[in-house]
Amino acid sequence: MNMNIKKRLKRNRWWIIGSIFWFLFFGTILVYAYEPELTAMRAYDSTSPPLQQSLKGLYSEEYETIMEAARANDCTDTALVCILFAIRTAENGREGIEFGVLHPRAIDQPNSLRVQAGWCAATVSKNHKRWIDSGQHVDFITFLGNRYCPVGADNDPTGLNNHWIPNVKKITMRNLNAMHK
Repeated sequence: MNMNIKKRLKRNRWWIIGSIFWFLFFGTILVYAYEPELTAMRAYDSTSPPLQQSLKGLYSEEYETIMEAARANDCTDTALVCILFAIRTAENGREGIEFGVLHPRAIDQPNSLRVQAGWCAATVSKNHKRWIDSGQHVDFITFLGNRYCPVGADNDPTGLNNHWIPNVKKITMRNLNAMHK
């Protein structure tokens, strides 16, 4: 190896090691900086009276059915529950596709709200585990949106999926803020 290159590598190794350290340290912080709604919600249990009251107030007719589906699919973390209800509002689907789940076994089924909520809760729960395992430096709602409602999907000719991530983030915050009123 050229002596000049060796000198440069030796001189820059601490800069390289320091850069990697700072990236790993601040990269972790950035994940939470872009996900304030999830870190704020961790202080509440999904069975806490303030959360239940606020969600019951916002989703009075559907609350029990959606919570039953959430419990059945291990989607009981406070943040995930608020996201699940936010998806219901963002999708605003007709009867039979309330959560926008388009799998043939989930569309237009008897007790469709429970079926759709179950599929959505399972998707949220499983993707939350994938997100944690992936170590990606992107907030969870963005990670979920890229899978649940990808931009440019064949079944989205008008481009409505572009709005899914910001809408779900906004509605999730609304659900959280309702808890504090």
